[in-house]
Amino acid sequence: MRGPSLSVCCALFALLASTASAANSTRSSSCKATTTGQAQAQAQAASQSPLSHRTVVQFDEETWIENIAVRQNGNLLLTGLMPNASLYEVTNPDSQNPTVARLFTINEVKGLLGIAEISPDVFLIAGGNGGEKGSFHVWTVDFAAGDPSQPKMVQDIPEAMLLNGVTKIPGNNNTDVFISDSMLGLVWIVKVGEQKHEVALNVTETQLAPNGAKPLGVNGVHACNDSLCWTNLGLTTFNKIQIGQDGKPAQGAKVEVLAKLPVSALDDFIMGPATGDTAWITTNSPDNSLFALNSAGKNVKVAGSPDALDFATSTACQFGRKDGDKNILYVSAGNGEINGKKYGGKVEAIDVTNFAF
Repeated sequence: MRGPSLSVCCALFALLASTASAANSTRSSSCKATTTGQAQAQAQAASQSPLSHRTVVQFDEETWIENIAVRQNGNLLLTGLMPNASLYEVTNPDSQNPTVARLFTINEVKGLLGIAEISPDVFLIAGGNGGEKGSFHVWTVDFAAGDPSQPKMVQDIPEAMLLNGVTKIPGNNNTDVFISDSMLGLVWIVKVGEQKHEVALNVTETQLAPNGAKPLGVNGVHACNDSLCWTNLGLTTFNKIQIGQDGKPAQGAKVEVLAKLPVSALDDFIMGPATGDTAWITTNSPDNSLFALNSAGKNVKVAGSPDALDFATSTACQFGRKDGDKNILYVSAGNGEINGKKYGGKVEAIDVTNFAF
């Protein structure tokens, strides 16, 4: 999720203060966004990054894009944290003329956060009102056989304070998922379809920083082979622990802190490309950067800077799934302000083909 007491708290407090109406999902075929062709004319000067990048879609100043998933056909799914709980789809993001549409808005909650594919072309989304117990739920969106404009609420997590990152439990034949709770500083196992959930992990490395200066702990969560990997926003660490098929830590397993990055906060991440073991980590604001981390713990800033708009308020990232964009990292971003210039959420695509530590 977000950075410490700057954009993190701004987004979180805005989410807490906003008013949700009691209505069902609504569908729209358009949204306030510009795509690559339009954005090129508005683009800022290119950053000093040696890796090429481009803006795929640019939203208005009110929009915060929190997380990103990639469909089998290569389209991007984007969760909206502000101004409302919307899901967007970007078609043909690898082309020069992508299009973006709002699939639906869930009016019962104020924002959507994590998203993950739990079966072929079926996605699970977490959402709620930040800091409000009893408001967090998970929905499924079915592109395979159902109507993607009609999300299905499948479970509520009444104890949750801020459901955030979502990932499927590896080696599990069910649709069980891990979901981080950034305010409680723990990771849930949610058994979709069984109406069950339990704590998978609650350790020092998932919890909030002890001084309380940064209000969030565990953030992004992803399966790394037979392990669960995660970022901790406040501790700025990247961690992992070996797990069993039930999602619980393997017998005798201990947390490995692979790195502590030299930034103010860590947001979501992804491993890749393909089966690669490099972690690509977003830092949100105020660092506004993208980092790469290898299995030995070496980390390198790949792109972005505190004063640049290119990767400002970066929130999450995913690699493309088509032959032509498997080395393209799609980076989502929230809104904010730098040096008096306001900006909206967006998706930036960066080509990591030539990256090396």
